[in-house]
Amino acid sequence: MRFSKRDAATIRSYLEFCKAEIRSRGLVFTSSIDAQAFMRDVALCPETNLTWTYHPDFSALDPRHFWWSKLTLADDPRRIVAFNAQRLFETDDLIEDFDLWVVFGDGPPQLDMPSPSIVNHDNLPVLSGRVAMGGAMWTHPNYRRQGIYKFYSPLVQIMSLLKFRYRWYTALYKITEQHQALSKKGARFNRVEPFLEGEYAPHGYELGVSLAWKSGDELLLDIEGLLITGNDKNSNE
Repeated sequence: MRFSKRDAATIRSYLEFCKAEIRSRGLVFTSSIDAQAFMRDVALCPETNLTWTYHPDFSALDPRHFWWSKLTLADDPRRIVAFNAQRLFETDDLIEDFDLWVVFGDGPPQLDMPSPSIVNHDNLPVLSGRVAMGGAMWTHPNYRRQGIYKFYSPLVQIMSLLKFRYRWYTALYKITEQHQALSKKGARFNRVEPFLEGEYAPHGYELGVSLAWKSGDELLLDIEGLLITGNDKNSNE
């Protein structure tokens, strides 16, 4: 997608807002396209369960279509406070790719692959073209419910828009009260629908998953609103 002058101004303003927010919290933001470095950092963090989508052993993570970021303590760079990963899919229909389990089509073909069932098909969109997917969002237990997700999630969505120029931005969430709240209040998705049930291959056990999505244009409009409200600083979600 192309950016108007208004879009560019919105993006620059939100990046400046986030840089100030990160500094005020005594944190440092870093990013990389090195998937192996991502795995090394994930291994240092407690309570992590990385999905196949962002795992180089299961997906061929092309640096042109993958990046990740982390927040660390400014006075102790080895202390990871939060991390996140982002991917880009170029597809005719992301829902069909999941239905046939070729969503990880940049990796080697698999004959024996568990396939969950798509539910709620009539309420799911056709997501085609350049479709980004965010995930692997993790915050250290000592830093949860301190509002980090509220600015970090929109930040990586905007940075992915700059890198990927996507048409659609998506994420998958477990169907639990906590995760559904994060999808709407944290990542600011207005559209979240039940999506998969059964054995979900990235985790290898029974799991209900919802799909959240927004367009790049919708994200930019929402970011304008965030700049007006100051990122809802009174919320600790």
